[in-house]
Amino acid sequence: MNKAGKSVLLAVVMLLVAASTSNAKGLDKISLVTAQKSSDICQSPLKPYVILESNECPPVNERQVQFIGNVKINKADEFSVAHSISSATYIPTPTPKVIVSEVKLLTPAPTIIVSEQTVTHVGNDSNVVFDLVNQHRASIGKVPFVKDDALCSLAQTRSNELAGEMSRGVLHSGLYNRNLGYWITENAKTGGDEAETVRWWLNSSIHRSQIQSDYTNACVGCTGKNCSLLFTSYIPKGNQVAVAE
Repeated sequence: MNKAGKSVLLAVVMLLVAASTSNAKGLDKISLVTAQKSSDICQSPLKPYVILESNECPPVNERQVQFIGNVKINKADEFSVAHSISSATYIPTPTPKVIVSEVKLLTPAPTIIVSEQTVTHVGNDSNVVFDLVNQHRASIGKVPFVKDDALCSLAQTRSNELAGEMSRGVLHSGLYNRNLGYWITENAKTGGDEAETVRWWLNSSIHRSQIQSDYTNACVGCTGKNCSLLFTSYIPKGNQVAVAE
């Protein structure tokens, strides 16, 4: 190989080495050029890309050498891309798991609406009526009536009988029919509260006279708004029945 041929060979080698260094995709086969003997260049697999001026190979000019170098770089790029695609491992993106939790629909508790109610007077308190009677007696200088269980029990029974007697027009008949052995009388009132009941008795002369009498014992029994007020001193009367109002 003459001096000119060696210069061309050196230029080609330097060009290929420079292309290999600048390309980041790995052009390892370009380094094979330096391993070729000058006498084997024409038979090398690189012959399509490298043409040397020698007895066996036709001469090349500078433009041909540049063109051959560009072809080599393009081929190396194709090799790199093909290699990357064939050796790449495909890792599929995992499908996200959709967790559907069981939803329990709770039946709402019913709304309880408590309306405001006005408390009405549904029944008279016999103790209140009795106290009002004694208050009146005290106001006129009379001693208070004395309660006893037997008289209170009878007064309560009588208050249950008043409605039936009123409907039949036989008021006080239940007291008469007992034919008790002592003098006793009765004030009866249906309807009205405690104060109205006592006021009605005091506005009636015959009923007021019983409240202001000298009887020693008295008691009141009420069923609803029906009240019975009994008076007695437990004085025996033989077979006679006391007049009751």
